[in-house]
Amino acid sequence: MSILIVGEAVIDIIKRTDGTIEEHPGGSPANVAIGVSRLGIPARLLTMVGDDAHGKIVEQWLADDDVTTTTVETERTATALATLDETGASTYTFDMTWDLDGYAPDLTDVDHVHTGSIAAFIDPGAHDVARIIAQAREHATISYDPNIRPALIDDMAKVREHVLSLIAQADVVKCSDEDLAYLFERDALSQDDAIDVARTWIARGRESGHGPLLVAVTAGKDGVIAVNAAGEYVHVAADPQVKVVDTVGAGDSFMGALVYQLAHRGLTGKREEIAKIDRDTMRDIAVFAARVADITVSRAGANPPRLEELS
Repeated sequence: MSILIVGEAVIDIIKRTDGTIEEHPGGSPANVAIGVSRLGIPARLLTMVGDDAHGKIVEQWLADDDVTTTTVETERTATALATLDETGASTYTFDMTWDLDGYAPDLTDVDHVHTGSIAAFIDPGAHDVARIIAQAREHATISYDPNIRPALIDDMAKVREHVLSLIAQADVVKCSDEDLAYLFERDALSQDDAIDVARTWIARGRESGHGPLLVAVTAGKDGVIAVNAAGEYVHVAADPQVKVVDTVGAGDSFMGALVYQLAHRGLTGKREEIAKIDRDTMRDIAVFAARVADITVSRAGANPPRLEELS
């Protein structure tokens, strides 16, 4: 099997409430690649880094966890300033350029592609990401995490349309309750709302012949909702005993665990098998991914666990 992840790698600059500042390599797709690799499935990342000190840190970080990288050079490596509040929640300010300049990766041996976050909506690179997804979809399964970043968006209506078009191309979608609020211009959506949205996306996919077969909605302390192709849902409650240090990388860790589970269960590249995921299997997948995210939030930065840590 071969898993390709397409998207940004950045340096997270974390500003804590006590005034201390730390720097860690990150970026949502890069975090997903690290998460998949640490759980024991090889991952390849198509990204952009600069020929600078930050770029060398990112490349070494990925290499240390055996993530194979294909990099398109940029003027400087992207940064994301994460400002934490007293609960450990973070808000972001980004400095990045994303332009794959028409790069076409070799997709012949790829059976699953994941993308999401900034790389999937910021111009001009988003066009290339959409092209790669369309090409890969002919023989590979697709997962997508919108991970919407309002700080980088000038035209939310345009981004909303683009996000929904990528959801319609994906077989597996993971999004946060915040993503849903942005997409539907609401302050918040209830658990029932999230289930209805997931079922609607799945139903539209069934009608059109392409679209989500599994949707997971993460909601922090309110846990996770997952809906399968049959419209069945499960709710996995958050573990109240987890002590949150910060939430940096939590959603990415969940997504990485979700991709790992698809690969581990032999579902990557097999759209018809993802469509058959039953309620019990879906619960097992969601519980596993939630556990991975719990471990990540219990320590500083985007630092997903290795498989042996889950035991």
